[in-house]
Amino acid sequence: MDKMYRTERAALCNSALEAGEDAPTLCGMWTVKDLVIHLLVRERDPLAAPGILIPQLEKLASRSARRSGASAWPSSRSSASPT
Repeated sequence: MDKMYRTERAALCNSALEAGEDAPTLCGMWTVKDLVIHLLVRERDPLAAPGILIPQLEKLASRSARRSGASAWPSSRSSASPT
């Protein structure tokens, strides 16, 4: 299972980098960068993740998204917040 997880993660990262951070996605108005930040918040910040769905906790998700956005791309110019 661990090997499949790593293979899928690498494929997702490669696809995101190939598409570029400003490329559109099938998630409404979100760019690839917005989607990657959303996934990072859900995975890396268990306290902020509920803020994606619970309005009272939105500030936690937004703060985590800004932090993730600053480091999500090798040469990030600005932080985008998908939340």
